[in-house]
Amino acid sequence: PLVRHHLRDAYVLALGSYSPLIAKTIGLSLPIYPIKGYSLTIPIGNRPAPPIIAAIDEHNLVAVSRFGDRLRVTATAEFAGYDTSHKPADFAFMKGVT
Repeated sequence: PLVRHHLRDAYVLALGSYSPLIAKTIGLSLPIYPIKGYSLTIPIGNRPAPPIIAAIDEHNLVAVSRFGDRLRVTATAEFAGYDTSHKPADFAFMKGVT
């Protein structure tokens, strides 16, 4: 295969939490770590008095935002490496709060 090298003054590496994996191939160490977050997006339907602005429930550590006719609920984040798996129990707390 043909390999071309391009020398430039600056490069942009925009791969989010995957940036350190590519940077390592050229000898750079980036202090970026993946975090797995959990959220629910649920239809508002005809629930009484849905929120009209974003809010944080500091007691339960839950954030709520409205997206048109849907509600986004976020609560949990964990250092899980690049593992993207999840199970229904991961969302049980957020479902209970909503």
